[in-house]
Amino acid sequence: MNDERFDGLLLNMAQQHQGIDALLDSMFGFLRRKTDFFTGTGAAGARDALLRAYERQERVVAASLKQQKPKTVIKEVKEPKVTVVETPEEVLARETAELTKRTAGTDAEVIPGDEAEGESAEDKGQAPNSGNGGTGPGYVWTQVLAEVEVRVPILMGTRARALDVQLGPTRLRVAYRNAPNEPLIDGPLFATVRSDDSVWTIEDSSVLVLTLSKQNQMEWWTSVVQG
Repeated sequence: MNDERFDGLLLNMAQQHQGIDALLDSMFGFLRRKTDFFTGTGAAGARDALLRAYERQERVVAASLKQQKPKTVIKEVKEPKVTVVETPEEVLARETAELTKRTAGTDAEVIPGDEAEGESAEDKGQAPNSGNGGTGPGYVWTQVLAEVEVRVPILMGTRARALDVQLGPTRLRVAYRNAPNEPLIDGPLFATVRSDDSVWTIEDSSVLVLTLSKQNQMEWWTSVVQG
């Protein structure tokens, strides 16, 4: 029932007919003209032979379909993504908190001579972080005897030309050029700095880092700006 010897010939015939009816007409016309298919066994015999051939092929198709296992298609359901949009103020607050967490430490170094006799850390207010600095409004700072480092979180992707940084001997001002009335830092410095030796840069496209060179390099600061 799987004789494929005549597939080429029959395929060529099928390609030359338009539809199954035309193909069957040609095949039965051949049987009528060249064989005794219709006359040898009578009309009933011809129909029975035709039906038996059809049923044999039908059983082959049914068995083939039964052997084929249905494929289970598992569709991945993707959860919709929710994008949280932060305001510039929220970004600044979050990044300041992250900087504070990275720089603050419970085992802070005690600055020699900084504690008065009988005065506790609680009496002095905020304890210094592990870099002998602290946290200001919107920034974190650390220091050594020679210099002070101030780290200010800024909007991701901010470029240097978008900032207005005024670093003088006695005053520091940092603001976005498009928001001059909302400075990030603005005030007189705790002590005089060498402005020519002080620099600033942007780190990781999200943090402004200012390095202030102290004029008195034997002095410990208690804040970056006064007040």
